[in-house]
Amino acid sequence: MFREWPDLKDVFPLSKDVRKRKTLLEERKETLVRIRHDIRHGRGHRLRPVELSKADGFAREILDMLGQAETWLPPAAPPGQGAA
Repeated sequence: MFREWPDLKDVFPLSKDVRKRKTLLEERKETLVRIRHDIRHGRGHRLRPVELSKADGFAREILDMLGQAETWLPPAAPPGQGAA
């Protein structure tokens, strides 16, 4: 997601300041990656409810922003006419 930041920066309206927007998105990414890592490696029992709630909120927030941004994504190619 961060490799494509120049194309995605307007999809995540977390702040009017682009640098702050990237920092806030980075915070969300780090939280979600850490939670996912602990669960993936059998350490989910170590996670506190507040951490899980924060991760859930961040994930829902990102999905909501992506859902709203779909309107400015290019239309999908018709079946059988994908990129070569």
